[in-house]
Amino acid sequence: MAYRSGGKIVELPDDVLVRTYCAALEIGVSNDFLSLVIEELQRRKMYCPCI
Repeated sequence: MAYRSGGKIVELPDDVLVRTYCAALEIGVSNDFLSLVIEELQRRKMYCPCI
């Protein structure tokens, strides 16, 4: 699972980041967590297929 390290999400492989985001949406993880994952997805210019 993605987590914060020094205020940033620790680098995860792209597929893991996308799966983490989709799973977070399914189980209703807090908006703070989702915003960190979304920020990282955008930085990588990626989009989650479940959006």
